[in-house]
Amino acid sequence: MCNQEERERVAALDAFRSAPRNLAANWSGAGNSAFGLPEDYSTTYPARVRSLSVTDVEKAAKEVVHPDQLVWVVVGDRSKVESSIRDLGWGEVHVLDADGNPAKSGL
Repeated sequence: MCNQEERERVAALDAFRSAPRNLAANWSGAGNSAFGLPEDYSTTYPARVRSLSVTDVEKAAKEVVHPDQLVWVVVGDRSKVESSIRDLGWGEVHVLDADGNPAKSGL
């Protein structure tokens, strides 16, 4: 029986491995050579991702993901989400209007 941490790791890896199916289907029409990739890149990508182990993914994540540099973008009804977002205490909250300008204070 797996512990909770192992179940979470397996679930994350399963989600990671299943994503390429849609990517390959949508990406193949773009022409891989336009991006400097081999022509078979999008068709071979899912198999390459499925072959990754948890260790491979964790190693890559440690090299690429830097939690201290993450930026969260939350879109929603400000009156419903702002206080919950602030309550998380993840850092400074910047509220922008639909044009990307600082929003007026107050809800």
